[in-house]
This record gives sequence, C-alpha cells and structure tokens, in this order.
Amino acid sequence: MLGNAVIHAKNTTLNAGDEFELMKGVTARDDGGNGQDLTKNVTISGKINTYIPGKYKITYKVTGANGVTVSKEVTVTVKEPTSKACFW
Repeated sequence: MLGNAVIHAKNTTLNAGDEFELMKGVTARDDGGNGQDLTKNVTISGKINTYIPGKYKITYKVTGANGVTVSKEVTVTVKEPTSKACFW
C-alpha cells in the first residue's frame, strides 16, 4: 500500500522589495517521501506582494499515486526594509 505524498516547504522571512520565488526550496515526493519526485506536479495558491510588509499564506498541494491530495501551508513574512544609517 502506497503512503501519502509529502511536501517539503518552510516558512520564510524577507525584506520588502526582495525577490521571492514561490517554488524555491519546495519539493514533493510520493509514498511517504520515499517515492517518485512529484515536485513538478505541485500547485500553488495564495499571493505575495513583496513590496507590502505583512504575513502571507501560501498553500502547496499535490496528489500522490494513491489518489490522496496533500497540502502544506507556509507563511511568508515580508518585513519593513532595514534602513541604512547615514552619518554626516
């Protein structure tokens, strides 16, 4: 019997204005994480505005060979940009 697919994704923090790729560091494997690579089948819901500080929820979903769809929700935190000190 096949186990459920497993999605590996983690919460991320970035500064406002930074670039962010939704699939960077995200992987998915079938059969409890020991089977076929399913990363290319992952779907994403949620949006991030990297110019507006706040917390954004992103959900990744994939269906394994056993027909079960699994999901993983992560939080992307966009922080205020750090100001650089000016010395005159």
